[in-house]
Amino acid sequence: MNKVKLSLDVAQLMLKVVHDLRTLSDSVQAVCNAVTEGLSEEQQPKAIEVKPVLKEKHSISLEQIRSVLAEKSQADTPSKEDLARIEEFKKKGWI
Repeated sequence: MNKVKLSLDVAQLMLKVVHDLRTLSDSVQAVCNAVTEGLSEEQQPKAIEVKPVLKEKHSISLEQIRSVLAEKSQADTPSKEDLARIEEFKKKGWI
């Protein structure tokens, strides 16, 4: 399996995960709307403040990205981690 096909397969899997998360989010919103629809004004839940999961902003430098890509591009075969991830995706039926 060449690197380009592998990269495309992984990208497609990530897009499917994003789509599934959006669908889940829509479903949760619909359930919340259905639950609160019949409540009176006093019973309506108050707005909650959404706090970010990360407390500090992490940034990745262009040099870090280049070093990882250079390391991956020079490898003749996928790493053990990559192969394990692919097998995991196969077991879940994503590939």
